[in-house]
Amino acid sequence: MPQPRNPAEEKAAADIAAYGWHCVFVGSPPDQPPSHPVFDASFGATVGLPQTYGHAELVLVGRFEHAHRTLAGLVERIAGGETLSAGREVDGVRLGAVSAMRRHELLQLSAWAAEGEPFDALQVLVPDEAGRFPDQDGYAGPPQPLLSTVGR
Repeated sequence: MPQPRNPAEEKAAADIAAYGWHCVFVGSPPDQPPSHPVFDASFGATVGLPQTYGHAELVLVGRFEHAHRTLAGLVERIAGGETLSAGREVDGVRLGAVSAMRRHELLQLSAWAAEGEPFDALQVLVPDEAGRFPDQDGYAGPPQPLLSTVGR
């Protein structure tokens, strides 16, 4: 683990040492209309999964009440030895790829923890009330830009 340079890195390092991972949330104010589909989206992400479990980081885009619980449940599976992969449905969510460009842009704390080494990430996609995912026709849930395909 690299030497922390600020309070966010100190908290991440402490959580990784204590729990094996850290969860970070980034968000725009609820009353601010998004001007960019990715940069203005709220998201939660894990930090430390590659270092602790040799597993891809997880990213959940959107304002979801149970985001931490969702990520923690998936981390519990990983801690138990399960390897999650893009295209899989687990615990009611679908996992998708995250492009290298999006990892670089959004997962800066994970990049710090990786000390410049490449790391993978998976997007956690939540279905709408009808069970449709963001890449399916008729999806009517909160915005979840696909991090494998969203352009600038």
